[in-house]
Amino acid sequence: MKLEKKELNPKIFWIGPFIPSNYIKHWLAASPAAMKWQKHLFESLIDVNVDIEWLYYRPDSYWPKGRFLPSREKISSKIVHSQNQIHYLNTLCLRDFTLKKSLEKILKEKANLNSSQPLIIISYNEPEWVKKTLSDQNIRSKFSCIYIVADKEVPSGGDGYVFLSYYSFKKYNQNLNKLHLDGAIYPLSSIQKAQKSYIKKNKTIFFYSGSFFENTGVKILLDVMELLNENNFELWISGSGNNSFLRSAIKNDKRIKFFGLLTSKQLQNAYKKADIFLNPRPVDMFANDISFPSKLFDYLSWNKPIISTCTKSLDPIYKKILHIVEDDPASIALAMRSYLEGKKYYKIKNKKWILNKNWNNEANKLKNFLKKVIIKKNFT
Repeated sequence: MKLEKKELNPKIFWIGPFIPSNYIKHWLAASPAAMKWQKHLFESLIDVNVDIEWLYYRPDSYWPKGRFLPSREKISSKIVHSQNQIHYLNTLCLRDFTLKKSLEKILKEKANLNSSQPLIIISYNEPEWVKKTLSDQNIRSKFSCIYIVADKEVPSGGDGYVFLSYYSFKKYNQNLNKLHLDGAIYPLSSIQKAQKSYIKKNKTIFFYSGSFFENTGVKILLDVMELLNENNFELWISGSGNNSFLRSAIKNDKRIKFFGLLTSKQLQNAYKKADIFLNPRPVDMFANDISFPSKLFDYLSWNKPIISTCTKSLDPIYKKILHIVEDDPASIALAMRSYLEGKKYYKIKNKKWILNKNWNNEANKLKNFLKKVIIKKNFT
C-alpha cells in the first residue's frame, strides 16, 4: 500500500524560465510562446491535483545589455501558485555558475524534506547548467527526471521524455519512456476595446504572429505579397526579432501592417479583428522538424481559417484541421486568393478533437505518464 501511495502522489519540481505576460515586452531574451505554454500546463496540473512547485528563473540578455541581478527586478504579480526563484548574477563568466549553485541549494533542501513522496524534476528545454546540476549523483539519486524537449536535441539520462514535436517523438528510441504532448488550445481571455490602429476598413485581414527567424517563414509572406495584386486585404504582422526587412517592405507595400511585439491584450484585439491566420514555416529546415509552432493553439481558439504549411513537427491529425499548403509563395498566395474571391469558406472540422484538446486533458496525460515512470522505476 505504501508503494501505491507513492505512485499516486509524487512531488513535482518544474524547472523552467518564466516572465509574466504583462512584463514580457521588457525581457527580450524571454520567449512569449515558451512562457505561455509552460504556465498553462503548470496551472492545469494543479487543477488535476498534481503536487507541483515551479523553480523558475528570469531569462535576460547578459549585463550590461540586460539586468545584473534579474531576480531583484520588482514584479508585483504572483507568478504561479507555488514557486521558488533561482537567483543568479547575469555576467558572461558567472551566469551559468551562479544559476547552477542556486539550483543545487534548492534541490538539496527539497531532497532533505521529511516526506514519503517520490520526487520528480521536470526540466523544460534543459539548459547546460541544469544538466551539470543533475550530473551530481548525490542530487540525481534523490529525484526522477523528466525532460520536456521543446525545440532541442534530446538530453541523455532522463527517466522520461515529453516531446512537443511529433517528429522528435517518433524519431527517438522506442525503449524510452516517452510522451507526445504538444499542448492545447488556449482559452480566450476577455477582449478589450480595439485600438484605433486596428480599425478594420472592410478589408480581409490575414494575420501572422510570432518571431522573425529564418525558420518561421515570415520572409516567404513578403514574396507572397508580390504575387497578389488585390487591394481588398491587408497583411498584419506582429512579433519580435530582426525586423529591418519588414520595415523596408512596409515602405513599398501599404497593405502590410507591422505592429511589433504586442502585449497580451493587444494581441487578443488583433486576433479578434483578423479573418485568416498564417503559419508559413519552411518544411525542409531541421529546426522546424523539432519545433512545434505553438501559435496554432492561439489561432485555433478563434475558429477561423488557418493557412499553414505541414512540417514534420505536426501530428498528422492537423492535416484534417488546418488549410495545408506547400511552403512556396505561389501555393500560399493561391490559398489566400481563394478566401479573397470567396471560393473558400471556413467550416469547423473535427469539432470533437477541438473540444477535447484542452489543457486539463493534456495535464491528465502528463499526470498518468508520470505515474507510469514511477511504477517502472520502482520495479526495475
